[in-house]
Amino acid sequence: MAGTVVKSKIVLKDAGAPAKVADVKDSDNLLLGTIIGSADGIKIAKGADQMTEFKGLKGTFECIPVDPERDTIRSGVLFLGEAFQADIVGLLEGENPPARVDFGFEVYSVKAKNPAGYSWALKPLIKAEAATDPLELIKKQIAAQNPAAAQIAAPAKVAAKA
Repeated sequence: MAGTVVKSKIVLKDAGAPAKVADVKDSDNLLLGTIIGSADGIKIAKGADQMTEFKGLKGTFECIPVDPERDTIRSGVLFLGEAFQADIVGLLEGENPPARVDFGFEVYSVKAKNPAGYSWALKPLIKAEAATDPLELIKKQIAAQNPAAAQIAAPAKVAAKA
């Protein structure tokens, strides 16, 4: 039985073995897993040549493979590839960048006529959206789980004694 592990980064292959799409008979794609996250910054990494730069995301991320034998992975760094993370990077590098951007994707391997035999496809589960107040999610969770707590007002200010 697989568990949850923390790694230094998550990449698309962490969702599963993309080459297995070749074994699928009734479809041109194979669902490998889901990646969810909350990005709050950009990670710049250098390639093996120390010249090429790659952009990734910093924040809180989780990769949940469909294969029950594979571990769920958590990390503070995610590399989706430029094409897939362009909208998220655009929000984070925009004129008025949000505190974070929340998103979720299903990760698919797709049959392709290239040397690897596959390419990638990501299906958005939610629209990548700017989340400017990280505490709002906590407030919504509290309200959903305990409606009475959501009704509690802040205590009145007490006047200072002279």
